[in-house]
Amino acid sequence: MKRKLLGVLLTMAMTMSLLVGCGGDTNESADGGSNAVVNQESGSSEQETEPQNTVEEQADGEDTAGENNSYELYTLSLCCNEELKQSAVVSYDPEKVKLIDLSRNAARFRWADRKSVELLLMCENKNPSVEDLYQKKMKPHEDNMSVSELTEKKIGDYTVLRGDATWKNDGTVGVEFFALKLENDMILYAVHLPGFEKQVYLDEMLPYVLAYVTTGDGTRMTPPAFDPNAEEDTSDGMEGDTFFEVTSLGGVKVKVYYDPDVIKSYRVFDMEFFLTDADGNEHTFAIADFATAEERRQGRERQLNSEKMLEEVSVSELQEIQAGEYTLKAYWADYMVHSYDGSGELIPGSTQEAIIELGSGVVCVFDSTFLFEHPEFGPFLNAMKFVIE
Repeated sequence: MKRKLLGVLLTMAMTMSLLVGCGGDTNESADGGSNAVVNQESGSSEQETEPQNTVEEQADGEDTAGENNSYELYTLSLCCNEELKQSAVVSYDPEKVKLIDLSRNAARFRWADRKSVELLLMCENKNPSVEDLYQKKMKPHEDNMSVSELTEKKIGDYTVLRGDATWKNDGTVGVEFFALKLENDMILYAVHLPGFEKQVYLDEMLPYVLAYVTTGDGTRMTPPAFDPNAEEDTSDGMEGDTFFEVTSLGGVKVKVYYDPDVIKSYRVFDMEFFLTDADGNEHTFAIADFATAEERRQGRERQLNSEKMLEEVSVSELQEIQAGEYTLKAYWADYMVHSYDGSGELIPGSTQEAIIELGSGVVCVFDSTFLFEHPEFGPFLNAMKFVIE
């Protein structure tokens, strides 16, 4: 069961690809925020395959965005097609969300009040039905989740098609989906994975991202205030004097800043450090001298294959997974180990490891078993910041 859950989480995390530069046609992306999960409305028996009205038709209603766009300076276009003279045009609320990345058909936003929460808004310009898009995005999760039918829901000033996938074991939401079809048949949508940290839902952030929506004539639009190279403070307010120092075997010194409200105590022994959470659980981390996560994985594979007590060693490839604010690289190894009682019996064994690439030739590694068994481990990771001098 542990392996099955790990596989599902890694599969979900792999959908969270980074935005590509302008000119690319990235239609396969999903957002990974750092949010926790609660039960939401799902499982309606009334399935809708398309919205009853397009965005332009909705704009004529009394309870919509209206004719005046008060966010004109914060307007962008997606899926621009100058030849067909069509595009999707979105204006966002700059007091609530910040545009942090923009490509031809996707825009990533960060919540101003919760800097660890991000939403990736995507645009589909191949003109599929919303139902086809939904099935494509949600089908990979059907083995371990219950996927709801699409239903109409009012979010902010727009009626969108909404669905989610809930974990079969406890009913909490693991994947959220929304789609808004435009008059020119383009579809704005998001595939949102509620992460580990506190209750933040797609429906809460989406109205600020979709402050005003319409169609365009294919002209590329970028908000004047958007600077992709701007430095931004994304810290969570940790005090500068709450840190300890760890030194790798190769002599690289790493300062670990931490939130004392989350990490109650620590011990450092050479390259390893041991952190205690609020429940008294101790977690072991290490700073290892590897330039990349892949180098670390290969080193562990060589080490496991050299162990005389192990047979039939199989090491997976690296997979990306989001935990709190960190993008981790994870792998697992299966093997047969000789019994220590001298009987010669072979017993199945396994190990799982997650890696944070820190730069400067070092990585932070830890056993990922606890991570997948305890979703609250995400905010525990958020309580640490690594600084290499």
